Amino acid sequence: NRSGNVSVSRLKRMRWSFMDGVPVVRLSHHDISSMDAAKPIIVASKLSFRYREGQVILRDVSLAINAGDYVGIIGPNGSGKSTFLKLLLGLLPLQQGSVQLFGQPVASFRDWLKIGYVPQVGFQGEQNFPATVAEVITAGSLSKSFFPRREERQRLQKRIHTVADIVGISHLLQRRIGELSGGEEQRAFIAQALVSDPELLVLDEPTAGVDLATEASFYALLRDLNEQHGKTILLVSHDLEALAHNAKTALCLNKTIVYYGPAEGLHERRVVEAAFGSRAWHPSENPTI
Repeated sequence: NRSGNVSVSRLKRMRWSFMDGVPVVRLSHHDISSMDAAKPIIVASKLSFRYREGQVILRDVSLAINAGDYVGIIGPNGSGKSTFLKLLLGLLPLQQGSVQLFGQPVASFRDWLKIGYVPQVGFQGEQNFPATVAEVITAGSLSKSFFPRREERQRLQKRIHTVADIVGISHLLQRRIGELSGGEEQRAFIAQALVSDPELLVLDEPTAGVDLATEASFYALLRDLNEQHGKTILLVSHDLEALAHNAKTALCLNKTIVYYGPAEGLHERRVVEAAFGSRAWHPSENPTI
């Protein structure tokens, strides 16, 4: 059990109920208490959201994410995954419910250096866009002054080289961002998110459009950031198997929470069916995986 939260044996003891006809997993009180023993850095309570057309995107979402966790978020298209992230980060206004970041209401939270964010859409410029990888990484820092002192500039340059080394792109710092491959660009934007040394790293479908080999190395990088560098990770992905094998905790959304527990639970057929429907592919159907 990589999660340290709920043992695999308890998966079979989880209680299932139904919300509007959708099966929803419920942890026992003992399991919830053991999860709450760690310090939560995100607390969402009764979040609901709809767009002006009246379409319900999220309904009554409540959870706590603990420091040091690696949470993989999965669900079908239109299930509210990206909207959920944006509500957590204050990028969308709250309509119903509340969000706390590091113990503060999201509306009054100001310590954004604690959070690194890699959005769904990366670099959209041309190949000759005049910005090097080093300059892109620098953009993730927030200087305390418009004209930083020499010592501050030196610390920033050292930090740029440190994060570039962590994500494996030290040799690309002077390349233009538009010249990078999809996987290299992905790592550059993760380095940008890391340059302020955040406690929480939030990524919205960062593996979209990359090949399988690049995706595998990317998940290895995230695991290292979580286990060796102590980063709390919140990741949206469509890859159920990758999350089951790499994340500690899984959150399945389909407008509401249909599962929140150990990532190993993604191998449970009823979890997959609750999130994606009865015709969804299940890992047990492919014995080579």
